[in-house]
Amino acid sequence: MANSNKYTLFRLKSLILGFLPSLCSCIIPIRRSNDIIISSQFCSTFEHNSKYLFQYLVNSDSHYNVYYVVNDNSLRRSLNELYGHYFITNYRLKDVLKIAFAKTWITSSFETPLMGLFLSYKRCVIHLSHGAPIKAIGLSSPKVSLHKKIYYKLISYSFTDYLSTASLFDKIWSRSTGSDLNKTFRAPMPRNDQTVKSEFRLLSDFSFGNDDTKKVLYAPTWRVDSETKVFPFHDFKSKELIDFLTREKITIYLRLHPNFERNNSIIDEVLKYDNKNKSIVVLDSKTLADINEILFDFDLLITDYSSIYTDYLLTHKPVMFLPYDKCKYKSDVGFSIDYDALTPGPKPNNFSSFQEELLKLLSNENYYESDRIRCNNIFNYRSNHPAKDCFQIIESIITKS
Repeated sequence: MANSNKYTLFRLKSLILGFLPSLCSCIIPIRRSNDIIISSQFCSTFEHNSKYLFQYLVNSDSHYNVYYVVNDNSLRRSLNELYGHYFITNYRLKDVLKIAFAKTWITSSFETPLMGLFLSYKRCVIHLSHGAPIKAIGLSSPKVSLHKKIYYKLISYSFTDYLSTASLFDKIWSRSTGSDLNKTFRAPMPRNDQTVKSEFRLLSDFSFGNDDTKKVLYAPTWRVDSETKVFPFHDFKSKELIDFLTREKITIYLRLHPNFERNNSIIDEVLKYDNKNKSIVVLDSKTLADINEILFDFDLLITDYSSIYTDYLLTHKPVMFLPYDKCKYKSDVGFSIDYDALTPGPKPNNFSSFQEELLKLLSNENYYESDRIRCNNIFNYRSNHPAKDCFQIIESIITKS
């Protein structure tokens, strides 16, 4: 099945299953003002902004009753053992009722804690997003099928508010969701809260080199109907890469998009030459479910079109871009921003240049620094306590509703 249609069937099934509970919650509009239901992607994961806002709430002196929807049985059991009994399903009757009668729902994806219609009736349904809208999403995508247009139009009535970290993104969210511009609110992303992140793992848990080894995250994004090419250079040689990394004391941590991990021939070939040195470390979702836990610990980021770089700019550390298929990607997925103007780093198109630029970025902190500062000011809502500040803004929305 094509990547672009991978989850359409799931969403349709969820809409159908959620229709009756959503209708009942409209007929019986009981809303428990102190109950907050949080969810993330497909109500089966514990990640993105939802995770970090939840972490903040359960560790604060909040008077709210917080619940997180995780339908994956194994994950839910482990999370309840770790945090306490905050994690519920959206298919058990007692959990469905808890969700249906809560005044506030918060999610990081377009899947709400319960799917259905008229979900925002006498309820705050808040979309935190799971990244800045760098790529065209929703109704803004260049190739939107009729069934997806219907789906996005239906869910546009389900949300009352959308988090936007910058004025640049306000119109993008409005255009992408078919919602009024006044539905956006300015706030920082909870996932960038270092106080909350300190509760999780450190990059040292995955390190194989010495302390003086430079640690680089390579995180390309997904493609619609094709495999992502890593090290996409016509003159690329695996052995030469390993020799270069070993000589320069660099470790590259490779992270493919979690939703589209698969066997990759280039990765397999590179790893053949790297049995001893561990100059390449694959960080798949089984090894580390959420890359945001350790994102700020890397010395440099390499990506193509992933919005992860907008978060990473908060560190003021260097970024490199490898947009090897930009024209095709623009046609298939599209961009919400001026990609060339707002990607503050070199874009090497051959392997020799890749090595040179990597060393420049790691050795000279002034290289592309002014561009990084400019883009950081455009993209990010700066805060010393993003999760706390974000929830204070959300709380004001809840209070006014």
